Amino acid sequence: MDTIAYLQKQFANLNNGLHGLANDLTADEWMARPIPGQNLIGFLAWHLPRTQDMFVQTWIRGETEVAHTDRWQGWKPLKEFGIGAGVTLEEADAIAHTVSKAEVLEYADEVYQTISDWLGECGKDALEQCFDYHQRLAVFPEYQTPGFTREVKHLFNRPVWDILMRPCTTHIYRHQGEIEVVKEMLRRPR
Repeated sequence: MDTIAYLQKQFANLNNGLHGLANDLTADEWMARPIPGQNLIGFLAWHLPRTQDMFVQTWIRGETEVAHTDRWQGWKPLKEFGIGAGVTLEEADAIAHTVSKAEVLEYADEVYQTISDWLGECGKDALEQCFDYHQRLAVFPEYQTPGFTREVKHLFNRPVWDILMRPCTTHIYRHQGEIEVVKEMLRRPR
């Protein structure tokens, strides 16, 4: 099995899946919370590419996240929330109210392309590497919060392939399923 090709296919499927789920969302659905305590769909949609961006760019590669480039300066107020892991419901709501569906999908495409390009240059041996993730994250206050650390502590000291498979793909598929169920709930006749 060609592991790199497999990963490229997974990231392509996830990006296409996000577009498929989000393209027909109305503004009301973007801000919907079908049950108390659940995140708004807009937050979940933003969280998906943010998670991939951080884990690949910062955690694995030690590079600047796509979200921190000049193109995404309008999202600068969201920097303190990192990828949304461990934030409060109120903070997650603020994120959903700050980002638009069009922006999130454009951002997702840019994150996908960045990851795809990197995987195209990545050798199979690179997938076995394990970096000092604490050191890579140390310069980012948003990744030093107790909430974030609690959410990701099980991922420290894991090889690259495991990071790509767990938070970057499996976690994303889970949230995409959540969005799909929420859309169905919202669109059911009452």
